Amino acid sequence: MADHFREIGIAPFVQETDVAPPPPERLVVVLHGMRDDGFWRHTFQAEADRFVSGRVAIEAVNFGRLDTWAFLTGSKARLIEEFVLGRIATIVARHPDARLFFFAHSYGTSVLARLVPRIERRITGVFLAGAICHPIDAGLFDSVETFVVNECGVHDVWPLVAATVKPSVYGPVGTCGFNGAPIVDRFFRYDHSGALTQEHFRHWVLPAIVTERLRRSKPIDPGWRKHVPVYARRCLVIAVAALILVVALQLG
Repeated sequence: MADHFREIGIAPFVQETDVAPPPPERLVVVLHGMRDDGFWRHTFQAEADRFVSGRVAIEAVNFGRLDTWAFLTGSKARLIEEFVLGRIATIVARHPDARLFFFAHSYGTSVLARLVPRIERRITGVFLAGAICHPIDAGLFDSVETFVVNECGVHDVWPLVAATVKPSVYGPVGTCGFNGAPIVDRFFRYDHSGALTQEHFRHWVLPAIVTERLRRSKPIDPGWRKHVPVYARRCLVIAVAALILVVALQLG
């Protein structure tokens, strides 16, 4: 009888009695930029699985690519916000016990800022990268429990461009920082997508998600970059005025 059981072994029974892995302890919802689809979240998930397997789930909300006209006019802003809010509710419902974090990039940071006060679930932490939020948006993150960190790339020109073309809505905080509570600015010598890399996630983002403690960076003064939006708008006004003058003289 003993030999008979040894021949059968336990293999036929293992799949029948497999226990489901425990649910992740932390959920990170990522929001992408206007010319992006959030595919980089797979890089984040691979890193999380490598170092803290099963403990962190990373889910993306893909609201599609945004054309320049829609960005400038805000014609799709409300539609995108309602869509993203609905997707967040669905994702969060699948992870009822996980600590909730957000990682938003570029245009996604502006969307998230407007949605944070409307999200009913408690938010543990927020990461902003390539942020184009207006400085006064800082107050929209007051309900976040543990930290809001702004990953600034001092070589990132796109927050400067956004602040130049639509200063009433967007700001250069992804380059120059919020420089005020409750946001923690961390400065790096990279461009618009620098915070989306495997290395940055591994060394700066994942540890904060797991431990809920922030590692500070060395401050880097953006220098002349902080003045770009103001002077760029002045140059734009002068150029438009000059063009109108030239056209008027030619017609006259």
